[in-house]
Amino acid sequence: MPLETAKQLFPLILKGRFAHLDLWLEFLEGRKHAISRDSYSLLLDFAETISDDMSNFDEENGAWPVLLDEFVDFARPKLGIEKIVEDTRDDDDDDDDEFE
Repeated sequence: MPLETAKQLFPLILKGRFAHLDLWLEFLEGRKHAISRDSYSLLLDFAETISDDMSNFDEENGAWPVLLDEFVDFARPKLGIEKIVEDTRDDDDDDDDEFE
């Protein structure tokens, strides 16, 4: 879908349904490419699924279009939200432990 058309449709479709609609439209201002069918189709699901603080957005295992990944990367700093990074280290591993 042409970007200009999408920017006119998104407020009509998402007003009152997407907490970050204004930020989404700001994000689109920096884009030059059309909106893919996949991104357009999944934006409402994204708006209804992702929490306002985006804490349940899973970049590593999520199945969102790249455009939505890029939006979250754009939005988090503007909202004062830091990217959540899980610590995958096993604190029980200690190379100094001896087995008896």
